[in-house]
Amino acid sequence: MSQHRGRISTCNALLRSTRNEFEVIALLCPDFIYKNSAKELEDHGARIVSVDLQNGSEETLATTIANVDIVVSFFPPNKNMQLGLIALATAAKRASVKRFVLSA
Repeated sequence: MSQHRGRISTCNALLRSTRNEFEVIALLCPDFIYKNSAKELEDHGARIVSVDLQNGSEETLATTIANVDIVVSFFPPNKNMQLGLIALATAAKRASVKRFVLSA
């Protein structure tokens, strides 16, 4: 299974929870909003939100994830995404997110 499919599978597992205790909000880079995988997540009940982790403000990102309990990040471990990951982690702290999980 590709890393991409694994990320989608994890989100779909949360969306299919029979206890209905998860609201999945998928923060996607603008380039990915119109991809089939984003549509698939949306079709299964995820809320899709476009965020620019490279150039957006941490304040805007913190507002976007306000009232979120857990952030699970599926950033690929490469230098291009380091700043985005740092911005997301900082915004999560600012928004008082209870748990931040990094899964590459």
